[in-house]
Parts: sequence; C-alpha cells; structure tokens
Amino acid sequence: MRVFLAIVALFTINSAVNADSLIGLDVKYHSYQAKEPVLQNKYTDGTAAVSARIGAQEDEYRAFISFDFIQDSSYGNANISQYMINVNVDYFIPVDVERINPFIGLIIGFGSYDFGGLKDSGTTYGGTIGLLVPISDQIDVDCFVKYIATEIDMVDYYIQPGIGIQYRF
Repeated sequence: MRVFLAIVALFTINSAVNADSLIGLDVKYHSYQAKEPVLQNKYTDGTAAVSARIGAQEDEYRAFISFDFIQDSSYGNANISQYMINVNVDYFIPVDVERINPFIGLIIGFGSYDFGGLKDSGTTYGGTIGLLVPISDQIDVDCFVKYIATEIDMVDYYIQPGIGIQYRF
C-alpha cells in the first residue's frame, strides 16, 4: 500500500510540473469517531492538529501532500496518538468573483492510530470543500472542511475544519 501511495504522490506532483510550487501549514480541529479496541464501544473525540503541505498549484487545481501532526489526547485511562500522510487534489470551481476560489477535492493516504499501546494503521480517503483567497501574488489563505474515512479498524472517520496558509513560488 505504501508503494501505491508513493506512486500516486509522485504522479500528482509530476503532473503539476508547469505549476507554481507551494508549501504551507494548516491549523485545524481534528474530530473523529472511533471504538475502544477491547469493548468496541464507539466514542467521539477531538483535538488540535497541525499539518504541513508541499505540492504545486495552477489556475484550475492544486495537488499536494499533507503531513498531519495530531496532538495526543486521552480517552478514559488510555493515551491516544495519531498521524496521517495524505495526497490531496483540489479542483477550483470557476466563479465570477475575483480573488475568491471555491474548491472541492479528493484525499487518499495512510493513517496510524495508537490507543494506549494498541496500534492500527491503514488507508485514509475522503473529500474536502473550501474557499481559497489569494492575499498576494504568492500567499493564499484557505478555509476548509475535510471528511476522511479510514480502513483503520479502530477509527470510522475524521472530520477536520480548519484554516491554512500557503506560499507559492
């Protein structure tokens, strides 16, 4: 699976060779529905998260790899740690308003979930919707909401509303 993700990531970045390169940061609220490993009781929790992104952008779309750093949290007496690496492809929806770019996108990647030492990992996939606003020729700010389903047995899904800033060069 990791080889597949690496190939998708390389294809995504290579397809944007003539586009602007980008780097950026996201700050978001990372909420999720999971289940306890032993009793299988479902619960919903959330915590702060930060992600870094690197990729490319042109007028019609952007493609980037995001690395999620999710703050450790706890449920009962168990410490929970998580991370994700995702490939994101966002398509800008054409509108007649200058300097506002609504977008929809697809996400595919890999995630890991550790519930008090019981670890599981698997594929992540989902979608995003948001609004990108150019602040200058090289700096953009975006607001977004991501829904990410998982192939991780202990986690059903993630929902991540947040804001991001990126620098294009």
